[in-house]
This record gives sequence, structure tokens and C-alpha cells, in this order.
Amino acid sequence: MKYILGPTDTLLFPMNSTILNDRRQYLALKIDYMIATISSTMESDAFFQEKVYLTPKDLRNDIQSVDTILLNKLKERLEQRCSPHGYVLPGTLELLTRSAGMVDSGRFSGEWAFLVKAKGSVLHPPEGTMVEVEVLKSNKMGVYAVYENAIRIMVPRDLHLGDEEFDQLKVGERIRVEIQKSRFQLRDPFIVSVAVYRGRAGAATEIVRAIEPTATEVAPIPTGTEAAPVELNTVTESDAEEEEEEEAKEE
Repeated sequence: MKYILGPTDTLLFPMNSTILNDRRQYLALKIDYMIATISSTMESDAFFQEKVYLTPKDLRNDIQSVDTILLNKLKERLEQRCSPHGYVLPGTLELLTRSAGMVDSGRFSGEWAFLVKAKGSVLHPPEGTMVEVEVLKSNKMGVYAVYENAIRIMVPRDLHLGDEEFDQLKVGERIRVEIQKSRFQLRDPFIVSVAVYRGRAGAATEIVRAIEPTATEVAPIPTGTEAAPVELNTVTESDAEEEEEEEAKEE
């Protein structure tokens, strides 16, 4: 993986071979922090408003809390599935408010309807997101991996023709990939993404120093004895008289 040092990194670690190991440790920590930060941007809070029905079967036992029954039904419906906001992470739904039970007109099923508002965490990877995953399959098509059982990632071999490191990847290795495109539909059990290979996880980082602009060299202005003499055009009194005589002759 290649990382370009910026001005701040150069100040912290000047170019010196004696502290190269410290530089690599610093870059490894910084890259891990970047991955964790970018990965956290995929996760966000989402709000849901659903209509949940309780059947007579749900109400025949001793009821400790109607809210618990509604929340469990809501988890069965939404969690570990794709919603309009993204993939709903398991164990994140919280019940915010609910209405009183009511019976829909024209329905004679004996079910009670509740309008429920809930909050949960969802995953929705934007383009350019870098994640660390484990290789599950590797074949002629490319590399197949899964991120937190929520995103199924395909790294096509056609995008890495001639890349020897990519061709040597094996099942079980940890790699870094950059997500390019994602697709999902409502109630899908996972998100499908296409990614590009960005290197092995924990591999040595190639250090590249950013080229700093240099000031334009300007030749010094000669001073003192080195300065070339400057000739000045001076007009004397004799020259002025000659010019007046010439003008008088012309008249």
C-alpha cells in the first residue's frame, strides 16, 4: 500500500533512516485510524415508522410488556435485512413511541394494530469507502469477501490484470479493499458491492514523500565594485551654445 507523507507527517518524522521503523509504525497506526474512521462513516442512525400487528396468539399468554412484544416483532421484520436506509444491524433497534392498539375497519382477524416508531443503526457504504475484510473465495472471477455479514464484496480479477500480488491472494488472508459501487433492494439479506484491491492488511507500507515546491533561484544583483558603471547623457554649456547657433543659421 502506498501512503504519501504530508507536511504534518514530515514535521513529526523527518527523513532519517535511523527512525524508519518508527515512521512505519506511525503510518500503520494512521492507516488503521483512517480505515476505522471511514468504516464508521458507513454506520449511521436511522428512524423507522412501522405498523405492527399483534394476533390473538401473541396475546393469549401472560403479557409482561406490550412494548417488548412489539419490539421483538419489529426486530424480526427489520434487523439483518436491507431497509431504504441500508442494512439494519442486529441488536440495534430501540422502541421510541407507539400508539394505542386499534382494529382496522373491514378486517375480522382479531388482530390489534400499533403504529410504532423505532431507531436503529444501519450500514450503507458510500463510494470510496475502504474496509478490511477476509478472503472467503478466490477463483478465476476474482476475490470474494464479506464485511460483518452485511456486505458481500466482489473484487473482479479483470480490474487487476497483471497484478502479481492480487493473483497470489489465498483464502483466509486479510486484505484492504476500496468499495466502488453498491446495490441492494428492500428486504434483501445483504448488500452487494464491487471493490478494488488496495493491499494486504498489516503489510509494509511504501513511504513516498510529497514533493515540496522550491523557490525560484534569482541571480543576485551585483553591488559595490562588482556593479557595472552606468553612463549618463549630460548636456554642457558649450553644447547648448552650438545648438543655438545652428538654429539661428537655419532661420
